[in-house]
Parts: sequence; structure tokens; C-alpha cells
Amino acid sequence: MRAFRTNLDWRIVACLIPCAVGVACNDTDDVHVGLRSTRYQCAGAPLTKPNATAPSPVGLTCGTEADIDQREINVVIVGMSPSTDIKGVHFDVVYPRDRFAYVPGSATIVPDNFLTWGGGVCTANVCSAPAQSVGKACTNNKTCNVAGLVTPVLTATELFPAPAPSAATNAALRIAIDRPAADGGVGATIGGQLQFVRFRLRVGSLTEPIDPTLLKFQNMAAINSMDMPLPAASVFFVDQLFLWVQ
Repeated sequence: MRAFRTNLDWRIVACLIPCAVGVACNDTDDVHVGLRSTRYQCAGAPLTKPNATAPSPVGLTCGTEADIDQREINVVIVGMSPSTDIKGVHFDVVYPRDRFAYVPGSATIVPDNFLTWGGGVCTANVCSAPAQSVGKACTNNKTCNVAGLVTPVLTATELFPAPAPSAATNAALRIAIDRPAADGGVGATIGGQLQFVRFRLRVGSLTEPIDPTLLKFQNMAAINSMDMPLPAASVFFVDQLFLWVQ
């Protein structure tokens, strides 16, 4: 297992190890734990903010067990956000491509997510790509959360040729959600965790154990109405969710 370098790593692993041998973990351990009915496991530190003026973290939480080899992951922001001028959220979720794979078509926009408040209609795009493809954008735009429509499904498209395994050890799920410029920005004005995207990752194999693997954000930014990144004092991204096979 890799060397753990932060207090957050140690807090999480302190619970992951007993969970892996069947000892229950719960919220009193200060760790968010997903369903544990199969060998494919999910856990992460909770996302909180101490007060209304503190920056709002964006992170990942464990969703439902979609299948024996699939785990749903939620992308959430913790309100209330100091900024009321969030026009979009852009990020990559990076994971080892030899351990996990994005399930095509599984990314969905959560209805009534905070980017649609105030009558806004957001657009979203998503694609999977080698993690080194920095600066290349997805092009499969979808309108999300139009009144009267079901939750849109964002079909993942592999826009970049898959490199040889030696050329890239990581893959990335690239997601961008934006309000139209004319609608301006909004704030996450309700407290608690506000989901705005869900997606699934499939584990490559259930026959061999996989050490706890941290999902990481890259190329991430919350964008204001001037199409400029918001400072971390308003919104910041947290790497805190682990997947593993026990």
C-alpha cells in the first residue's frame, strides 16, 4: 500500500482496515461509509463547513451499489456558499485506468441542482479520456433540468485515442456544467450537501484485492459570470473518497 502522507489519509484508513475485515464503521468514526454488501467498497471523510462564511467544499460521496461490480458516485457541494456568482463547475475525476472504468451513459444531472435555481437552464457535457489530455474539452453538450423533462442522461464519448498502458496510468471523467451567460451566476444558498451530478465506476476485477484508491480532482474550477475561476476562499475541491476491493 502507498505511504499515507496526511492526517486525512490516516483517519480514513483507520476505518477502512477494520471495515475490510468485517468490523462495522459508522458516522461516529467521522467517516462516510457506503453500502458494504459486496467486496467493492467505498468510503470517504465527510464534507463539512464550519459556518456560512467559510468556503464551500466540492467533493465526492458514496452512492448506491449499482451492481456487484459498479458503484455510483455523487458529486456534491456543501452550501451555503460565500459566493452568489457561481455560473459553472468544471472538473476531471481521475482514477487508475487499470483498476476502474467509467460506465458509459451513467453520468446524470441531478434534477433541481443549484445551478438551475432562479429559473436558469444549465448545459452539461461529459467524456472519458486519458488523464494527460489537459485542455481538450468534451463536445457532447446536453441541456439539463428543463421543466417537464426527465433527468437527462449524459452519454460518455471517448474523444481521444486510448494510449498504450505504459503511456498513461490514469483515466479521467471530464465534466463541465454551466448556466447560460445571460442567466448570470447563483449561490448554493441552502445548507448541507447538494448533489448535482452522479456517475458510476466499474471495478476491473473482483477476484483480487485492491488497496484503497483515492479518486482525485484535476483541472477543477468553479466559474463566475465573467468566466473567471472563483478563488478557493469561495469554493474549493477536496480529494477524500476511496474505492477498494476487500
